[in-house]
Amino acid sequence: MSNENQRNTATITLPTIPRQVAEAIERIRTQHPDLCDVIELALDAQEGYPHTPPEFRVIPFDTLMSALVNGYTVEKSAEELEREAHNAIRESFDYHTTGFTDDGDDAYVDGMLDTLNTLGIKIEGVNA
Repeated sequence: MSNENQRNTATITLPTIPRQVAEAIERIRTQHPDLCDVIELALDAQEGYPHTPPEFRVIPFDTLMSALVNGYTVEKSAEELEREAHNAIRESFDYHTTGFTDDGDDAYVDGMLDTLNTLGIKIEGVNA
């Protein structure tokens, strides 16, 4: 490929930040729409000044700066992660119990049910 056809591109990976930090960013951005003001608050928070948002102290400064400048994704709560896991288990169970099943599917379903019951986990549509 010739130099004139090459393009310099960079991929930015958005940081994942805790929900309380995202909420603090949104709250502060409504009061201080100028990003410079928010960055100044973040710097002050890193220094431990009492008037600053304590949420800004729970993540590394460079992660906070990346979130402010580039955007971010919010960490999923334990409830969201559990709901997603239950949905994935339910989908897998449905797949292995509907349509054409064979001995492998039967063994897979037995293993799922045994595991869930042993751990005391009840999932609607699977074992509850």
